[in-house]
Amino acid sequence: MKNRVFLFLVYFFSGICFLFAQENNMVTIYNFEDNRLQWEEFATKTSSATLSGGFYILTNKQTSEPAKSITNFPVNVKENFKIKVTMLIPKISKDNYFGLVYDYKEKQEKGSFKSFLVAEGKYKVCSGSELEYVAAKKDAQRITLNRKASGDIILKSGKDREVEFEIEKKGLQLVFSVNNMEVYKCKEELSSKTFGFIVEGKNTIKVKEVSIEQIKEEANW
Repeated sequence: MKNRVFLFLVYFFSGICFLFAQENNMVTIYNFEDNRLQWEEFATKTSSATLSGGFYILTNKQTSEPAKSITNFPVNVKENFKIKVTMLIPKISKDNYFGLVYDYKEKQEKGSFKSFLVAEGKYKVCSGSELEYVAAKKDAQRITLNRKASGDIILKSGKDREVEFEIEKKGLQLVFSVNNMEVYKCKEELSSKTFGFIVEGKNTIKVKEVSIEQIKEEANW
């Protein structure tokens, strides 16, 4: 009888701990109807970003450099978190990578960032840099990417395919997943809450939704 009571109490308090942890994790879903994250709309000769039909649409018009867009996320990067981004991709191919920007930092006229990108059947992780300059009396950016890691993934070519990215922070470890499949992980300390999207080649991405979950530590009983 005592054993049964003991087991019941163990299961009971385990359930309370689980519910406590779940209730203290804040999950916020952002769509693009009201643009609460204040994504910038712009149009240049090389790229554009617009809010239309419930999507944030980022288009790159050149092959020499990628196009990106960034904003501050309401997340504490020193604590554990999960960020999920759902995109509708008009065309997936081997030629054009697309994905996420994270840990963006700006210093004077220069910016540095990291990125996780995918294409048909493959991924790459890059460190990036940008330099503001004036060309033809217009402000512009020059963006370069340096590959740090790469590999294969299950991502087929096609048109109008939905792709879900996830960045999860577990202590000092970052885990990257695509369509619920873990792709890459590394130990890295983040210092910036500025995230964004990036697309290479003459391609377009349509961002449908961003989900941010700040993960609290479980209660100790």
